[in-house]
Amino acid sequence: MDGGHDFETIASDTVRARRILGGSGVIAWHDFKSGIHGDVTRYMAGEADRDIILSVPGTLLAVSLTGAAREAFLAAAVAAG
Repeated sequence: MDGGHDFETIASDTVRARRILGGSGVIAWHDFKSGIHGDVTRYMAGEADRDIILSVPGTLLAVSLTGAAREAFLAAAVAAG
């Protein structure tokens, strides 16, 4: 997602994305830890309570794994040791 950068718009866009996913998948947000769009990072901190959030090193991207995608990631991490 790379839409509005205020907290309310990010929350609204995320709700819509979750509806599209149907409970399982990956959502990517742009401007995570950007220094000028602090609401993206603040919103993502709240998301970390419900899903796995991964920051992509060297970028302004963060991804959220939810539902079956989250479970597959966790299973792969356990299998990898």
